[in-house]
Amino acid sequence: MQLGLRDSNRWCALETVGRLDHRALRREILAEQGVESGFTVLPVPAPVQDPTVFKAVTNGRQVLFGFALYNSTGCLSPRADTAAEDVTELLFDLRHDRCGFFQFRFTPPQPSPVRNAAPAAASQPHRDREIPAAVASSVFQPYPEYRRSDAVDLQPLRHEWRAERFSPCAIIPLRVRWLFVWFRYADLFARGDVIGFNAARSRPGIDEFGCWNYAGGNGSADAAHFGNLYASGPVRVLRLRSASKTGSLLALRGTGVPARRLRLSGPRGEDIPLEVGDRGKPWAVQARIPPGVHGRLRLVGAGRRVEPGFVAIDLPPPRRKRAAFTLAVLYDSPMSIISNHYTPGRLQKEMRRWKELGLTRVHVQNYANWPSFWERPVHLWHRHHAATVRACGDFFAAVVRAAREAGLEAIGDHKVFDLGFNCWFVDPDGRSTVEDIESRHVPVIPEIAAHPEWTFQANPQWLRPAVFPVRAIRLFSETPLPSLDPGDLRILVSSDNRVYRPYAGTFTFSAKTVRRKHREWTPAGTVPLPGAAVNGCLELSGLSLQDPYAALQFGRDPWFLRHRGYMVAEVLGNDGAETGFTVATNGDSRNGFSFWKGWMGWNNHNEPLLDRRMFPGHDFGLVFREMPNMPTLLEPACEGAHGIWLERLRHSLDCGADGVAVRTYCHHNGMMQYLKYAFAPSVRAEYARRYGRAPRLSDADYVRIRRIRGEGFTAFMRAASAEARRRGRKFICILESGVEIPPERDLRMHLPLEWRRWITEGLLDEIRLKYFTAESRFVHEEVLPLARKHGLRVTVTSRCLHTGIGPRGVELARQTIRNAIDAGLDGYCLYEQQNLLDLNPLGRATFKGRVADWFSEARKAMEPCDPRHAIREPSKGGTA
Repeated sequence: MQLGLRDSNRWCALETVGRLDHRALRREILAEQGVESGFTVLPVPAPVQDPTVFKAVTNGRQVLFGFALYNSTGCLSPRADTAAEDVTELLFDLRHDRCGFFQFRFTPPQPSPVRNAAPAAASQPHRDREIPAAVASSVFQPYPEYRRSDAVDLQPLRHEWRAERFSPCAIIPLRVRWLFVWFRYADLFARGDVIGFNAARSRPGIDEFGCWNYAGGNGSADAAHFGNLYASGPVRVLRLRSASKTGSLLALRGTGVPARRLRLSGPRGEDIPLEVGDRGKPWAVQARIPPGVHGRLRLVGAGRRVEPGFVAIDLPPPRRKRAAFTLAVLYDSPMSIISNHYTPGRLQKEMRRWKELGLTRVHVQNYANWPSFWERPVHLWHRHHAATVRACGDFFAAVVRAAREAGLEAIGDHKVFDLGFNCWFVDPDGRSTVEDIESRHVPVIPEIAAHPEWTFQANPQWLRPAVFPVRAIRLFSETPLPSLDPGDLRILVSSDNRVYRPYAGTFTFSAKTVRRKHREWTPAGTVPLPGAAVNGCLELSGLSLQDPYAALQFGRDPWFLRHRGYMVAEVLGNDGAETGFTVATNGDSRNGFSFWKGWMGWNNHNEPLLDRRMFPGHDFGLVFREMPNMPTLLEPACEGAHGIWLERLRHSLDCGADGVAVRTYCHHNGMMQYLKYAFAPSVRAEYARRYGRAPRLSDADYVRIRRIRGEGFTAFMRAASAEARRRGRKFICILESGVEIPPERDLRMHLPLEWRRWITEGLLDEIRLKYFTAESRFVHEEVLPLARKHGLRVTVTSRCLHTGIGPRGVELARQTIRNAIDAGLDGYCLYEQQNLLDLNPLGRATFKGRVADWFSEARKAMEPCDPRHAIREPSKGGTA
């Protein structure tokens, strides 16, 4: 039987040239001389619609990337401002540690004046304002030095777009877009001769996102799944030409690495001895595969500069294993009732239909008792939830009951950090809302409203109290300031962040350029560092501000200050020292400001306060206050929080769910800095018990604090597992993007999840992967081997299908499921039900697109393969 093969990653090397000439590079790309291509789509490594071809060259001082973005689709949108939108991304992991990255998004110039319009403040704080830019960047640098203002961000020197037609035919006016980008060589390779690298292309008009190195994690911005870029060749390439299995004997043939330097790992991480046959070039080796072994083997070539990291060899499972593969769909309970309400009959019909299609399980997110979430008119599902409860009673219980009646397994999903949303404002209800920094209320479950002491909290000794009256405010920008005079300035103040009125006092205003000392951010504020940088400075002195909110309006036309969040402003109180304050990141003086509520999505990201961002100089908002806690998030090292979570899990089990699943990092809360709020009383008390002192402002202590919080969450997982096992139900954890970052780094929420301990202690029955795919190196190198040793099922979840199955969904369905099965996974979950169907006005479930056809192809993938045919061909290696 011929087996499927795939390289774990791609690689390429810079070509050295005497002179950087983008015209010469264009000719080489058109002639396909030493180029890279072969982009694949996100769901599975399948080809994109049109080729993207690129090449990178260097003269030793600079690096030039040239991209040819081919197009066969004509205009992708009738709107002029989005016509043929075609965004290119470049991503770099300069430390080559599979953690941090710099991401650049290059957007072609558009003819519409819309792109030059001032960005409007978002109507809800959930989404930050978008500021159009020819190059947008995202940064994840989870290293202590990035908390310093003198940390240097990677930046391109320049870039250039060109458009080219191959034919005068009016039907296809644009054939290829060219993008050329220049970087400093020393900026890319300061730490070594190889860096992590990826390139991506987004074409929303055809619902396609393609990557050079397959994105096995959460989209392209995921350093754990980059390819490699070498400063120069050569690279030793392990090429596995064929793999076949006869009985228990696995035969491998290949070239590039001596046979004595090969190592074969099994699905459980075990070493499988190799018997060397032909030692020549090419070589041949054999291995005896133990009975019952199936899934992904990894062939590794030892040595420096050997590519790829491993070659994957998939051993298809037997018939019974394929039949046991789980097809599931996730019900995000509020989203599922946006279009209409449910009745028991509607639920029963829908579940029977899923069963007919081949579904075997439903995951249902259980938000249970939460009045401000379900009952407030601000939410899209308010009206239909009330009608659903009248017809069905407890909505979660009704879904579970209907699923089980249809013969489907039902799992209750619990997003333990999504039981409060600080990025939606609601009217106070006296039961399930809390006031946040905006002097507005946000929704939380009643248990959180009753116990604010169990939330994320700052060390009270490190909070800066506000000292009134405020005497001086300074604003800073790394970019030049516009020409301003005192007549261009208005100061507005407010007691409630709703009604702003002109400040009636006097003040002195100056605009100047200063050399400002560098600073480092800490949970107690900033501390000075050696060195300085040139900043533009707007200074207001002689003030006497008594109100907690202020808006500074410099001029009438939109303009922006650019700086790190903790460096953009300084405020002095009545005592002449810096006082507590928080800068606004959205909203305006007409509708009220919001403060660091922008949702960061599911990618890894820095503490937002550390990032450079744009602040509106024409309406700059401030509140003279620091929040002592994050009032919507329960502290993972607090026993009171554990009790709340356990009661919520018990509700799922009481409703008849076959099991419960715990989801962690993905939640709907904006934040300034998680590290500041990692020092709740329970955390500080445990720190003092272990180390005999209070925590200090040091990286070593931050690591200890993270570990204490991670161990605290493990205590909850032990109790939750025991509760599920006591009732004979399954206990599942959901591993999400972010768990790959070690606790020595500034990882998400400063909460390391001890998933390895959960496996080895036997707490789990199953692992679900969220934002990891069947091709993830992290999954195959770290998760699956340990899970297999302990007999755990591992399933994978699709990316969020906001556009439904998509134009190519049916085409890719069989390959997606077969890929997951052959790689050793046990199930696939579609995310989520609302993206796949609507209840029409008469309450009938109507699919969005070819959902039934997707399931038909998925079922075919679960059938045994013809052993006479190869499943896949070996992937193409790099150019080195």
